[in-house]
Amino acid sequence: MSSLGIIFKNAFFITFAMVAYFFFLRGFGLDNEPRLRLVNILFILTGINNAIRNNILINLEENYVSNLLIGLKTSLVSFVFTLTTLAIYINFIQPSFIKVLQKGFFFWENNFNLPMVILVLFMQGILVSLILSALLMLYWKNYHNSVD
Repeated sequence: MSSLGIIFKNAFFITFAMVAYFFFLRGFGLDNEPRLRLVNILFILTGINNAIRNNILINLEENYVSNLLIGLKTSLVSFVFTLTTLAIYINFIQPSFIKVLQKGFFFWENNFNLPMVILVLFMQGILVSLILSALLMLYWKNYHNSVD
């Protein structure tokens, strides 16, 4: 499987899981609880892990940087997909949801517009991508040594 295929397959998984979880929370009226959004990290972690694992096991790629980049690209592509979905949801389905998102920020609670929310969430996404990809590579970096 090509690395681009691995990236998009896992990015779609992450996006679908995050959107489904959002609608699950929305259905039970829990979407205004920012702490419950931390579960999204599990979806991101799973998607990045699958991408790195597939690159190692299917593509037989043992290069640390190459596998790290697969993880980073997977999570960044999923953030772009998820933020696009969020922008569509706020613009066309429920514009008042921006107020729920604003309460999730500790500073400037009511001073964010949609582009600012998207920018802050994307910056958070970059940070989460870097941290989770690096942590997973600590696990996977010696994989080829453990199979010998």
